[in-house]
Amino acid sequence: MNTRTLGEILEDRKIVKPLNTIYKRSIMKHFRRISLVFLLIGISILIVGFVKHPGIPYQDPTQEMLNIYNQEAKRSEEIQSYGLSIFLVSFGAFLMGKIIDLFRGRNKNKGNNEDSK
Repeated sequence: MNTRTLGEILEDRKIVKPLNTIYKRSIMKHFRRISLVFLLIGISILIVGFVKHPGIPYQDPTQEMLNIYNQEAKRSEEIQSYGLSIFLVSFGAFLMGKIIDLFRGRNKNKGNNEDSK
């Protein structure tokens, strides 16, 4: 007895696309969206670090004022470094997603050219 599921029958008759291709496409689409969100988060944290920087140091500061300025400068540099690292990691992830899509597209075209011969 031939036991096939409804999904297999519909895939054979090309009524619906195979589920594994839909699943792979949706994963890459979500991966790209998530990497873009983190890219924007990294840029915004980087901007906050620049804005939070204490600016021009005091003229003839006391030791207490100099310590406060140095603490604020160090804090803003840490925020900038966190934003830059988040930006670079998410940019790398975004590029990897694009490269994966590029190679998937080439493999699909190779398969279509072989079928048409």
